[in-house]
Amino acid sequence: MIKHIHNTLRKAIGKKQHRICFIHIPKCAGTSLVRAFKNNYSSHQIKIIGAGHSHKIAKHTGISRQELRAAIAAYLLHNKKIRFVSGHIPWCSWMAEMKNWYFISILRDPVERLLSAYFYSRHKTSNHCKISLNLDDFLNTSRAMEMGYIYTSYFLGKPLHSFPSRKELIEATENLKKLDLIGFMDDLPDFLQQLVLLTKIPFSLQKLNVNPIKESDPLKQINDKQLAKIRELCQPDYSVYHAAKDLWNKKVAST
Repeated sequence: MIKHIHNTLRKAIGKKQHRICFIHIPKCAGTSLVRAFKNNYSSHQIKIIGAGHSHKIAKHTGISRQELRAAIAAYLLHNKKIRFVSGHIPWCSWMAEMKNWYFISILRDPVERLLSAYFYSRHKTSNHCKISLNLDDFLNTSRAMEMGYIYTSYFLGKPLHSFPSRKELIEATENLKKLDLIGFMDDLPDFLQQLVLLTKIPFSLQKLNVNPIKESDPLKQINDKQLAKIRELCQPDYSVYHAAKDLWNKKVAST
């Protein structure tokens, strides 16, 4: 997580602000980054697709959360008054046609992301997607399996309920090339520097505090057997994660 990142972005003139869609993958520093953009854009220019509300609506309407959030995003991105949209939105093929929008996302090590998501959902006070099982029991559930290919699902653009095929993994990694900016939690200063170059929105990296929130290391709370199981579950997302790293390193090297 980023701490106090919202203090780093300066106010920009509305008409000069770039239009940005942030594909916020759960437990990838997104909430703090959204706070930063809220400090940089006027409130009427920002729309956040709430996870809890969209989850309830999807349940009532009988469509998947990804389909619902993609539809809401399509509606918002066609509103000329809106300049920043964020949410747990999947990549969609029509996004490549939105030439007046920048699409960005942040990834983190898949094992760290899964553990962060588990412990957050295990100890959260709200009932939204709360996990009541201990780690050993949870790792044998379908939800744990789906957590291991969440990147694949997001960049494939559709919900997955079984281990992704090689074809699906290739398609997900190919879609990464269509994003304008991909950041990584292990190098947030570089992400923010690239964001400046992309959007021309000035802010001071010297004022940025990228230290994570002080908390015990999740990796220290699990044993070797649990870690091996989690790594096995995360194999699909490691394919996407490493592809994203290679892609972005090549892109940066070529500029």
